[in-house]
Amino acid sequence: MRFVLGVFESVCNPAAYSLIRDFFPPSHRSTANAIYSSGIYVGSAISSISIILINAMGWRGSFKFTGLVGIVFGILAALILREPERANLKAAAKVEQKEGLLTDGEKPKPAPKKPGCCDFIRGFKKATGELLRNPTSRYCLIGSAFRFFGGYSLAFYLPIYY
Repeated sequence: MRFVLGVFESVCNPAAYSLIRDFFPPSHRSTANAIYSSGIYVGSAISSISIILINAMGWRGSFKFTGLVGIVFGILAALILREPERANLKAAAKVEQKEGLLTDGEKPKPAPKKPGCCDFIRGFKKATGELLRNPTSRYCLIGSAFRFFGGYSLAFYLPIYY
């Protein structure tokens, strides 16, 4: 079951960040991303409520209840959220049409060159260098390292004392 949870959770973040990008203007995206990302910590903080559910319904009942709540929110999201139009995709289609690539008789596109191992390593080094040269990225990485160090320390060593 844990594997299935991981599979379904792995598609959540990319889809969520894509929706945030589509629904919020650039001036509000950082706030929307922060609110979305804080859900992990807020959820962890209020998870102690599950103790009340477990005492009232047993652990199986509390799992069923929280699963039902998730299904209800999933159905609501499917009914309420609509796929927004993506301006950048329309612009790309116009460029391709202008270049004659999207006519009735589409021109075949050449197969892309498959990158080799050295290309991957060069690209990784370049991207890592760009990331580390940017002070904001550097400070975010350092802050995240401290946050995860503290969080994992509490998660793994605190239960020993309780």
